[in-house]
Amino acid sequence: MLAQIVLFYYLAFCLVCLSMIDYRKRRGWWLAGLLTVVGLAVVSIVARQTRGESLLQSLLFGWYAEGRGGFFTRISALAMGVFSAVSLFGAVSHRWWRLFQVAALAVGVGAITLLLFRDTLTNLVSDPKASVSSGFISVSSAKGVKVRRIELPFYPTAVTTGKSVDEVFVAGYIGAYLQGGSVYRYDVQGEEVKGKQVANGFTRPHGLAYDGGDLFVSRAGQFNKAIQGRMTQEKTGAVTRMKDLDSDGVFDYYEDIVSGLPGAQMPDGLHQNNGIEISDGKLYVTVGVSTDHTPAVLDLEGTIMRCNLDGSELTPFAKGLRNPYGITMGPYSKIYVTDNDPNFAELGDKFCLVEEGASFQFPYDTVEGVKVEGGVPPLKRFSSAQGISYVPVGEPNVFADSILMASYGDNALSAVRVTRNAQGQYEVNSEFVAKISQVVDTHYAGSNVAYACSYAEKALYRIEFDSKP
Repeated sequence: MLAQIVLFYYLAFCLVCLSMIDYRKRRGWWLAGLLTVVGLAVVSIVARQTRGESLLQSLLFGWYAEGRGGFFTRISALAMGVFSAVSLFGAVSHRWWRLFQVAALAVGVGAITLLLFRDTLTNLVSDPKASVSSGFISVSSAKGVKVRRIELPFYPTAVTTGKSVDEVFVAGYIGAYLQGGSVYRYDVQGEEVKGKQVANGFTRPHGLAYDGGDLFVSRAGQFNKAIQGRMTQEKTGAVTRMKDLDSDGVFDYYEDIVSGLPGAQMPDGLHQNNGIEISDGKLYVTVGVSTDHTPAVLDLEGTIMRCNLDGSELTPFAKGLRNPYGITMGPYSKIYVTDNDPNFAELGDKFCLVEEGASFQFPYDTVEGVKVEGGVPPLKRFSSAQGISYVPVGEPNVFADSILMASYGDNALSAVRVTRNAQGQYEVNSEFVAKISQVVDTHYAGSNVAYACSYAEKALYRIEFDSKP
């Protein structure tokens, strides 16, 4: 966003300057040339950071990508660019230039003031019963979207629902040094929300799924052993299936139906098995690579694994990914995943359609000029893409047949639509849903209700969509 703000400022500054330069003098042409060269350099830098979408489209239609705050920030950048240009090159003694200068300054200062005092203004103009949706600037949501905030006692990483849209399970980090991963159950009905810890003992739980009363947790684990004089990282990645045998609401039977996944291996240490999805009686598990931008060295790294719900017949479904995070069955009955990009490259996170047997291009898609024969490119790249969840066809809201996407770095929940054009090629478009700080996962529960969790705010969000007329 910062790069685009600089571009907005410079575009306004440059356009006004070019309109005021005296081209009858040679120095006017030199100045115009310098402004143009610097402008092209700024555009090229911003374009490199806007991978996966048209820069022009991003500038013209992405004003609300960060909610209303992004809109007012862009307005202030434009206005201050105009003010700076007039101050430097305008004949400010001239009445009309003076008015133009004052107007630009007023708009810029006004927009900045709104941003600085957004929390105070939000409290003054918002509906006290709506914690997020009616915010003036700092928080916002799309038309027809209502958002409710629920405090959590831990840092959430994954969310799913149980027997009803009001029974919500949230996994996350808790305890000393955030190593005591737990799962809480919340009954989200009425004004009062009740929460209860229903499972614990996990290290870094990053995925949840529910099926027939059983809860599945994707977890990294993490420990080393000294073997034959060397410290060896154990393959501790697992998916644990839990049952509530005595029906008291607490899970009391744990079974690792999948084990031996790489887990949180160094040198990166932040990649592991992440999101999981249950579809047609099969469990899909995303597995990351233990490095940032080099090929996988361990078995099962950079894959999507598939097995039965008891863990049997575990086989690779796809390979060649870096750190696949979110996964869902989506449009056209296909599997979709998000895949985090390398830290050094900043290419943008991948959004991929995954066919059985597919091989993606990591790490060779990060090397300029290198193309993998037969490798599958992503449908699109987003600046940030974590947890995803499908809103099925036929749901009575405007987001039906789209994929909700948690964009941790963008602080936003978006809806991604996948369509086919006349040539049979897939096209991807996204639209803003709600502004949520460091949103890491989302889940569509049905009946126009979705959930999302914010890691930074230690909060769960219930998102309700208006029924489609």
